Amino acid sequence: MTDAEKRKVAKEFASYWRDKGYEKGQSQIFWVSLLRDIFGVEHPEQFISFEEQVHLDHTSFIDAYIPATKVMIEQKGLGKDLNKPIKQSDGTLLTPFQQAKRYITELPVSQHPRWVVTCNFEEFYVYDMERPGGEPERIHLKDLEKEYYRLSFLTDTCSDHLKREMEVSIAAGDIVGLLYEAFLKQYKDPEKKETLKSLNILCVRLVFCLYAEDAGIFGRKGMFHDYLEGFDAKHMRKAVIELFEVLDTENEKRDPYLDEELAQFPYVNGGLFREEHIEIPQFTEEIRDLILNKASAGFDWSEISPTIFGAVFESTLNPETRRSGGMHYTSIENIHRVIDSLFLDDLKKELKDIRNIKTVKTRDKKLKEFQNKLAGLKFLDPACGSGNFLTEIYLSLRRLENEIIRILSSGQQTIGLQGISPIKVEIGQFYGIEINDFAVTVAKTALWIAESQMLKETEDIVFMQLDFLPLTTNANIVEGNALRLDWRHIHAGGRNAPTIQAKKARIISYEEALKKGLLSEVKEEPLEFGLNYKFDEINLIVDEINLSEPETEPAPNHYDYIISNPPFLGYSFQSKSQKDDILSLYTDEEGKAYRAAGKIDYVAGWYFKAASLIHGTDTKAAFVSTNSVTQGEQVGSIWKPLYDRFGIHIDFAYRTFRWDSEANIKAHVHCVIIGFSAGNALGQKRLYTANRFVNAVNINPYLLDAPDIFISSRKIPIDDVPIMMTGNRPADGGNLIIEADLYDEFIKKEPKAKKYIKRLIGSEEFINGKKRYCLWLVGVSPKELRGMPEVMKRIEACRADRLKGAADRQKLAERPALFREINNPDRFIVVPKVSSEKRRYVPIGFMDGETISTDLNFIIPEATVYHFGVLTSNVHMAWMRAVAGRLEMRYRYSKEIVYNNFPWPSPTDEQKAAIEKTAQAILNARALYPDSSMADLYDELTMPPELRKAHQENDKAVMRAYGMPIKDTTESDCVAELMRLYSASLTTK
Repeated sequence: MTDAEKRKVAKEFASYWRDKGYEKGQSQIFWVSLLRDIFGVEHPEQFISFEEQVHLDHTSFIDAYIPATKVMIEQKGLGKDLNKPIKQSDGTLLTPFQQAKRYITELPVSQHPRWVVTCNFEEFYVYDMERPGGEPERIHLKDLEKEYYRLSFLTDTCSDHLKREMEVSIAAGDIVGLLYEAFLKQYKDPEKKETLKSLNILCVRLVFCLYAEDAGIFGRKGMFHDYLEGFDAKHMRKAVIELFEVLDTENEKRDPYLDEELAQFPYVNGGLFREEHIEIPQFTEEIRDLILNKASAGFDWSEISPTIFGAVFESTLNPETRRSGGMHYTSIENIHRVIDSLFLDDLKKELKDIRNIKTVKTRDKKLKEFQNKLAGLKFLDPACGSGNFLTEIYLSLRRLENEIIRILSSGQQTIGLQGISPIKVEIGQFYGIEINDFAVTVAKTALWIAESQMLKETEDIVFMQLDFLPLTTNANIVEGNALRLDWRHIHAGGRNAPTIQAKKARIISYEEALKKGLLSEVKEEPLEFGLNYKFDEINLIVDEINLSEPETEPAPNHYDYIISNPPFLGYSFQSKSQKDDILSLYTDEEGKAYRAAGKIDYVAGWYFKAASLIHGTDTKAAFVSTNSVTQGEQVGSIWKPLYDRFGIHIDFAYRTFRWDSEANIKAHVHCVIIGFSAGNALGQKRLYTANRFVNAVNINPYLLDAPDIFISSRKIPIDDVPIMMTGNRPADGGNLIIEADLYDEFIKKEPKAKKYIKRLIGSEEFINGKKRYCLWLVGVSPKELRGMPEVMKRIEACRADRLKGAADRQKLAERPALFREINNPDRFIVVPKVSSEKRRYVPIGFMDGETISTDLNFIIPEATVYHFGVLTSNVHMAWMRAVAGRLEMRYRYSKEIVYNNFPWPSPTDEQKAAIEKTAQAILNARALYPDSSMADLYDELTMPPELRKAHQENDKAVMRAYGMPIKDTTESDCVAELMRLYSASLTTK
């Protein structure tokens, strides 16, 4: 909405609520309306929670809480003084703000609010908890038309600081894009792979120089700008090359007669400026102007967020390259969803507990031990991209360490010896694997920038200057295919983690390696004592390995935490090499690929490798994934081997949420976050929906608080119920189908065909009431067919179309008058294969023999009203939502997974009769609205009250048949009970 529209709505809101304000009856309506009408929250009931329990010495309730923006609301009735203490149930006198602060003390640190609002329907008191002792801002309802914007923090999910970092980082990415395009035009062969690699390295080096001059790393601000300003465009190329050489040369090894302009630059180290024979083109006036004015003098690089900028920087790559790799960027908010629950909340709590120790000597000892603990942690991101996760984790650890240093220093100049750095956390604790060489360089650079920024914060604490250059530590981020590398052997600068096959190749003869197919490309003839070959799949080149003296590998790494956001690629989108990755990895103890390994998401490979690595250790892992890994047939295919072989269990999870990226090209995918380990299942398990969580007894791979079961594909139902089958596939090239707009014309031309035409429905026609027809020529004699020339034309066209197809389709050309399947029962239930997730009930219904269902529906020919009642109930819908697959977020029903595994009730005669009665009431309610489609009837906003009531009564009848309490059973409870019944049925059948 525009500002004028918001002002208008705010005025109407204030007018409506003037003199209203009953605390218990109107509070929730007040806040829902405020969020929806003024601030445009589409589903405020999902955005704000009410009456959340908090346990003091008694159970109390938080009036309202907004998790996304960390806002706590304490609501009072109209006329209540927000400054006046109110007597509590325990006898204490507290103001509304004091009451809120009391609640805060009992909440986990991660849920502490940034804002507290107290309100009495006339006034809003807004407390910024960054200044908990400060005076509140006061906003009057009557002034809302002019001051509505002062409440924008209610829906603003980014802090001002983070917003500023994002704006600066995105602007920096735009500058990089301009430089990239300007340089690309200067290369003689811009499409060449080596050219693009050179350009990527050049951009990274320039960005580091731009950042280093603004952050004071080079010694003074503006050094890079001032040096280049002395050269015209013609000579700037040479000046940059000479600068890069100097930055990579130790001071004592430099030419003693080096120009002063170059000699002033420090030695960088770290390999960033190491000579790699990169191609640098000639500079132009455009490039010179971009660097000096837009990128240097016109922009402050010291304000960028290395976490965000790494992703933005990487977006300068070809977008098609990004999409084909299945990679996406993770926002800072979503990074913290992963790392907070995995380890950061626990570390924060540990530091808080140490701070509260009263004895200074004991406290300081514990702080030093805690600092050593932080410095000893190791983190692996096996799909690290531009390093978002690793960078944000490093920043988080260093913030904790700076807090330790702050307490220990107590404002003094040093902690220990003068000139000795108090910092122990290093970027060398961070390990990553990334298949894209440019992303590897970006990730390392982002970590160096993060290291520089945190060093500045430490300097402000200890009042001493600490040297950033030369770089003394390096993140262990390597280029390679993570599914082909050994994660235990990731080392910066070394030969990294060859596959088991590559290890064998080191100690076998050339002929044997060739015979086993280990050499995909031979570079040279084999040497007498060595072997040259290229390993394409993992971009690993091994040169002149002495077979009699295999290289000694460093000791394997032990990681404390594995975190990642692996590529999102469904099996139908995987390349042949990616399919080979999964098939070679997802194998049993004998090395044989699991039966379903060819039909699982690419991300499954990361879960398998992580599970095998953490087996028998205390390492914990957490991945962001598409929600498909927790739905449908993939659940058993992906997770059962991990549970059976490696003994993993899920420690926390975020159920499906829409995940947006920080990249210029937004990625809208529906994701889950799954934290898992293989050690003792200690601690409380948390299951999140949005930012709210429940404590779970067990989280299974469907992300339900239910037993660990794996629902596999079944050919027949688990209970004695009618068989569900797929509808009829026409396979006719559209020739036996008559579209609605051609029906009258066809009948006019061929009136004798009318008795052979039936209504045709796919899921679209069934749900939306669209009309479509088909020729149903089952049992029609050849004489009758030849007497209908227009029908014969269509039959001949169908035959011609089938003859052009594959062998099985060509076989159908022998009966061109018929659909591929010819099931036409007199009465059957229709279940659409795909339907909207926005509906509470998937529309299903009865059809007769005058209707033909296509293969876009499932049909149940022998079903009764009783079967319809159970299938249309909230019990079956809950089961479907839990175990079905999804197409984006739409429900994708499956007979093999959903229907055939559904545990039916065992009702008494009375209970069965009740279900039949309520099911018929649903059909009767639908019949009252013959002009309405299923889409009309099952839209939550337009669903007729008679139909809603009939469904509610049917829900109750079905729940009674299962013995489920109607009042207190949640959907999760319902599914947990169904899974228990399913598990029990497997042991008795």
